[in-house]
This record gives sequence, structure tokens and C-alpha cells, in this order.
Amino acid sequence: MSRYDDEYYDDVERSLRRRYSDDDYYDSREERNRRPRGRRLSKKERARLEKERKQKIRLKKRKRRIRIIFTVVLCLFFLVIFLLFTKPGHNFILRLASRYVKSTVRQDDTVSFEKPKTVPKGWVYDENVINVLLVGIERNGGAANTDSMIIVSQDLKTGKITLVSLLRDTYVDISGLNVKRKLNYAYSHGDGMKTLIDTIQNTYHVFINAYMSVDYDSFENIIDMLGGVSVEISEKEADYLNTTNYISNPSNRNLSSGTVKMNGNQALGYCRVRKVPTVEGVNNDYGRTLRQRKVLSSLFDKYKSQKFTDILSTTNSVLKSVTTNISSDDIYNMLKAYTDHRTDSLNQLMIPAEGKFSPENVDGVGAVLSIDGFEEENISILQQALYGKSAV
Repeated sequence: MSRYDDEYYDDVERSLRRRYSDDDYYDSREERNRRPRGRRLSKKERARLEKERKQKIRLKKRKRRIRIIFTVVLCLFFLVIFLLFTKPGHNFILRLASRYVKSTVRQDDTVSFEKPKTVPKGWVYDENVINVLLVGIERNGGAANTDSMIIVSQDLKTGKITLVSLLRDTYVDISGLNVKRKLNYAYSHGDGMKTLIDTIQNTYHVFINAYMSVDYDSFENIIDMLGGVSVEISEKEADYLNTTNYISNPSNRNLSSGTVKMNGNQALGYCRVRKVPTVEGVNNDYGRTLRQRKVLSSLFDKYKSQKFTDILSTTNSVLKSVTTNISSDDIYNMLKAYTDHRTDSLNQLMIPAEGKFSPENVDGVGAVLSIDGFEEENISILQQALYGKSAV
């Protein structure tokens, strides 16, 4: 028998034993003793041995892959159970979501909110209430005006969400400028958002935790991404919108009375109208802010009715249109309050409140809403709406 045959056979045997500790195919001593001496292994026998060795290797690899796949699937299963059905897992998801929101929006670090060390007399602060100023900005050439200002307030303990429209023609002291003008003067003539927030806080003795702003184009895009909004309008409103340039695209001037589905361009025009009464009979700036809140409420209903996958896609697109200074902690707390309490409705009001102002004409300013003599009443109404208590 040749040296080559013995070495080949022993190499195959050692290879099998090295790869499979539980190998019961060969017993080297007995097999060698039983193997006849003095003859060469045929090519057929060598091929058979090689084939059997490769088969064992393939079988072992297949078993290893199955164990790995099973282990991964089992781990994923328990991970899903942990994330969806445990409080720590739920909080972990919300933390990830808040960080994602923070990283997606256009961040403004020039305006920040700091927890007050002391609360001035007549003011109210509650760490369980987050007030976000939602601002709609009209850009015309190089100028920018705050066409709408709404405080979106959320009580973290109850999940209650309140929308408060701030009338832009309210005659107030503009912080830092030592002048008295309409509220929407603060943003365009002062230090932008900082002056506007300071003016609102000093006028109504409440704290604004953060702001979010969108311009007209972004507003239209957000509504179109959600597939439009449904709003009830009167025949007068429909005629007015169809015959004026509030709806900038003439091809969209085709509204009729009743509950209609508006696209972004139509909804923006609807939100800007104030010269005809609403369905409820509300006119002027009150009617305009009521329209804005109706559109926001419709957006809220449309958003929460989406499928989960659609919500993720829409949220990603919407966030890219938003400029904000909100912190990731505030985002997390608001998301947690919303999911914990399953908030499904919005409370609404306007400030100054109805009957708590007087229309006036001021030289060099024009028609304004004066709150002289009604300051404390409006402060009390707003504080009650946001915090459930008043310091007045």
C-alpha cells in the first residue's frame, strides 16, 4: 500500500474528527484495523469519502444557520413584546421618536426657554403644562409678517390640548421697542420671534415654552400631503373665495357651500378671510381666527386617522417644513401625554375674549382692538384656559 493512500485516508479521517466532535461515522482505530492492508484506495473510494466529508460539512453549516436564524427571530419577538407591551419599552420608542423629530425639523437655537427661578406676581407657571406658539408667516419679498398666532397648550397630566388664537390686531406694548402697536408688529419690527414671544408673555402673564413656525408654502404643502381638509362653509364664503384672490390659483376658485374638501391652496385662502361671516356668523378677525382653528382641527382629525405607516411618512415630510426651538425633552413629554391619554379632541378659544376689547382707530396705526380696561379679565381667561388657575 502506498504512503499516499495512507496519508490521504488519515487526513480525511482527521478532518472529519476535527470538525465534528460528536462524529459517529468513523472510529479511526477500528476502521483502520478493518481496512485491508496492501491495496491502493480506488478513485471511486476516494471520491466517496470526499463526498461524505462535504455532505457532513454542508449538514453542519445548515444546522448552524437554522440555529442562528431561530435565535435572531426569538430575540426580535421578545424585543417587540418589550417595546410594545411594557412601559420601559414604550418610553424607549418615544425617546427615539423625540430625537428623530428634533433632528428632522429646522432648528432655531437663537430663542431659548429657561425655567423661571421665581414667578412674577400675577403670572402663572406650571411645569406640567407646555405652551407652544404656532406661527404662520407671510413672506412678501424681503418682509415677513405673522399672519396667524396660536398657542397650542398641552396639560401633561391630563393630555388636554387647547388652541388659543391671539388676535393680531390687539393693541399692545411691544417688548423692547417702547412703542404700542398691533401684536403682529412685534415680529416684523423687533428681534423676530424673541420680541413676539416676550410681548405675548408680558401682555398676558403666561410662559411660552417653545415656538413652531411655517410659511404659506409649507402650510399648503402640509395640507396637500394629508390629502386636504374638510370644512363647512356658507354660500357667502364660497362666493367670496371664488371671486377674490384669497385663493391665489384661479383654477381652485370652484368652491360651493356645505362641507367641502379643500386642497392646500384653497385652505390657505379660507384661513385668511375676515370680511365675510363664518357659518357660525362670526366676522372680522374673530372669524378669521375661527377659520384657522377649524382647519387645524380638521388637520388633527385627518392626521390621527391615518395608518401607522402613513403617519411616519407624513410626519417626516411635515417636520422638514417646520422651524422650531422646541427641546427633545418637551417633544418626548408631549408625545407621552398624547399616547397615555389618547387625546381625541381640542379645546378652543380666542384672546382677547369676546366682549373683552373695544374697536378703535389709532392715528398712524389704523383699526385696532384695544384691551385697555380689560387687561386683567383677558389675563385671567387665558391663564384659566392654559393652567386651570389664575393669579389675577
